[in-house]
Amino acid sequence: MQPALFDAEVPMRASDDRFEVFWQAWPAARRVDKHKARAAFIRAALSGAEWTQLQRVLPLQVASPQWTEHPRFIPHPTTYLNNRRWTDDPAAYAPAPPTAAELERAHRIRANMRGGCLHDPVCDDWRACVARIVASLRERP
Repeated sequence: MQPALFDAEVPMRASDDRFEVFWQAWPAARRVDKHKARAAFIRAALSGAEWTQLQRVLPLQVASPQWTEHPRFIPHPTTYLNNRRWTDDPAAYAPAPPTAAELERAHRIRANMRGGCLHDPVCDDWRACVARIVASLRERP
């Protein structure tokens, strides 16, 4: 006898559990067409390694300037899944290079620090120091 479609006793499939994890991780601004996204997720038939890769890459993509600063460029989840966008080059989601204004400000901050920098009391790597300062400036509201 086949169980009823909505029977509480029917266990959820692993793909359903994974899809819900994916769905909750997706930016709310573009969390649309859940039914189509679920179908695309099932069609994608992610292997264990692909699922692990998606879980590793998606948070980087969600936090990328491309997605945070321009939400209209966030693909719909169905498009993302159909095009296997978790396999995109990670460099495409790297933080944007510092602007001239950010670099200028970071250099001023570093010049005013006496006795070291943010990441090492004896800093010989000014590039790493400036990169850390720029990152901390971007974290501030």
